[in-house]
Amino acid sequence: MDIGSLIRSERKGNGKTLVQVGDALAISHKSVWELEKQNRGTRKGLERLCDFLELEWVGITPGRSLGSRIRAERLRRGWTQEMLAYKAGVSRPAVSRVEADRAYVSTLCAVLEIIAPDLRPRKTVNRRPVKFRDIRLTPPEFVEQVVSVLGKIELDPCGHTNSFVPATHQFYEEDNGLSQAWNAQTVFVNPPYSMAAKFMRKAHAAWRSGAAKCVLLLITLRTYSKSFHDMAADADMIFLRDRYDFGLPSKRSCQIPHHFRA
Repeated sequence: MDIGSLIRSERKGNGKTLVQVGDALAISHKSVWELEKQNRGTRKGLERLCDFLELEWVGITPGRSLGSRIRAERLRRGWTQEMLAYKAGVSRPAVSRVEADRAYVSTLCAVLEIIAPDLRPRKTVNRRPVKFRDIRLTPPEFVEQVVSVLGKIELDPCGHTNSFVPATHQFYEEDNGLSQAWNAQTVFVNPPYSMAAKFMRKAHAAWRSGAAKCVLLLITLRTYSKSFHDMAADADMIFLRDRYDFGLPSKRSCQIPHHFRA
């Protein structure tokens, strides 16, 4: 089964480019290309991509996740993991990882070819609003590093009720942080993906005017953009080595560090 080709067809049908998808998910467009053309990547990456494209999988026993649905389909047929592994040409531990949603996409494809040959993606019935897809919570382990460097964060102009950022003041969506004055010693900004350029320009203006002494932006690096070149001469840049798991705005996906709790 070629999951990558199915995803590629849906992405193009949505009118999305590789760069647009990569920017939205905060990953390189090469990673998206590798998943589409070579079925390379992780189950979590595939899930994030399907969520962004508003896709759900049909043609397999219903369940909570794709791994649990594969397990339910296997049990429905009366197969053991060893039997499925033999038919798919993979190891028994590989099947176990697939069912635990911890396998690579290439292994997932091999198993699905046997257990669910009619699997296909379709648009979800209830479309999520753009603002839901556009906003991701800064993970607490990253916030912890920011606090250790900057100290107390005085302002978060992109605040959310479920945010992990322990800012003294926050501007929420209804406050429109772009229209507010950023008068603070330290400002932390993780902007909505679709408005990153506007928040970059706002941050630059707030710093140059002296309203904000230090502004740290967490953004996807796009060196070709006008906003990047307008700010590059004045900004200190930190390139992140690792990828972080950004939480959905509807819930906190991980525990808050103890010293962040009130």
